[in-house]
Amino acid sequence: KGIKDKNSYLLNNKPLISYTIELAISSGIFDDIVVSTDSNKIADIAKLYGIEVDKLRPDSLATDDSPEILSWKYEIRRYQEKYSFDKFYCLPCTSPLRSIDDIKNMSKLFDRKEYDLVLGITKSSKSPLFNMVERKTDGSLKKILDSEENITRRQDSCVYYDITTVCYISSPEYIIKTESIFDGKIGGYIIPKERSLDIDTLYDMDIANYLITKNDN
Repeated sequence: KGIKDKNSYLLNNKPLISYTIELAISSGIFDDIVVSTDSNKIADIAKLYGIEVDKLRPDSLATDDSPEILSWKYEIRRYQEKYSFDKFYCLPCTSPLRSIDDIKNMSKLFDRKEYDLVLGITKSSKSPLFNMVERKTDGSLKKILDSEENITRRQDSCVYYDITTVCYISSPEYIIKTESIFDGKIGGYIIPKERSLDIDTLYDMDIANYLITKNDN
């Protein structure tokens, strides 16, 4: 919502969604690739980059407050009407700096069968113990988490991680039965900052544009 028509927004002269489609195709990892969208414009872009959208997602799954997992369930059930499969990947378009090796390594982690779902994480630059706060309606601030220790430096805090949108891997059975992805045992694969940018604002888009241009030179 921070960027209008974000997935078709031009990043280094290419639609944002094209980076995910091109990487998915070139990776050689997937037996099939599905673009889930409610937009004819996105469907047309996907076709230009090699993916045919046979049916648009219902409007009820495309509102600002629609949980993403409901779209996962919808696409899984629809796909299972024709095919059986044992591994589900989700590659959100907002992570154009992901690498094929990260996805392959996450897949290996999931294949160890220790987790119901594997996702990407990256070390957080902030700690909720001392430099993350919530702002109350009266303007006053409150620490998000309290600790018995008086921690004033990030170095003294526990290591916290941000969830990335690089990749989610699970079984279709787990996605169908769960209400929240965190209902089960979740594994986190650590991804460096330079490949974990999640585009939410135009500022993020500018950073991605800079990094892509830099890597191309």
